[in-house]
Amino acid sequence: MPQVLKNAAGATLTLPRHVFVTGFDRPQSLQVVQGGLGAALTRRTPQPLRGSIQGSYRGADYAAAQAQLDALLAFLHFQPIELRLFGATGRYLRVVTEGLSDIDTRQGRLTQFRIPLMALDPLWLGAAGVYGPLNAIGTVNVTNAGNAPAPVTLTVTATSSSRPKVENLTTGQEAELLLTVTTGNTWVMDGQLHSVKRNDVPSNDAAGNAFLVGGFELAPGVNQIRGTNQAGTFGVRLDWVTRWY
Repeated sequence: MPQVLKNAAGATLTLPRHVFVTGFDRPQSLQVVQGGLGAALTRRTPQPLRGSIQGSYRGADYAAAQAQLDALLAFLHFQPIELRLFGATGRYLRVVTEGLSDIDTRQGRLTQFRIPLMALDPLWLGAAGVYGPLNAIGTVNVTNAGNAPAPVTLTVTATSSSRPKVENLTTGQEAELLLTVTTGNTWVMDGQLHSVKRNDVPSNDAAGNAFLVGGFELAPGVNQIRGTNQAGTFGVRLDWVTRWY
């Protein structure tokens, strides 16, 4: 299966056989800890992953080979890069470059290289998930199809709603705005960055400490999501990206 890269400009590049990505196929490290009543618990401890793009280009002369490498480097200028090891569709890893080792082999009309890569978030990403807008106050089930927690972005709108709050009863997390949300205002609560914006203006002071400290995510599988407020009605949309260990 070909290895495919997609850069931040939206361009895709299928790597030839003599250029390949390596280093990202090992599992996440596991840690065994003692839980309550002496139970042994296994916890995943995701760490940044490092790999590389390496290989060689051959041309009619060294300049032609170097031109192929230059084209690859120009493609990599638009970061982060989505690395898809299983073709153009499916799961991907988001990586950035960490330098370049260029081996001068002019006599063989060959340019050899190694470009270190790093994935700050070592989890594989997949399809975007969305639920909503949820317009009624109540409890619904929302499914995270991955096997890792997925941070959620909540987009809140209302005609008038006092202290709208969304809770994940499965994880115990909550996202609450400590004011009245009115017509014409859109509030975006980023559960990964623990940040809030009103009409694209930073507004962290409007959120409760539980969200600013704990964020908001979906656990793997089915999550019970509940919306409540003190008065009025509001709508909320949940957006996330499915993730796998």
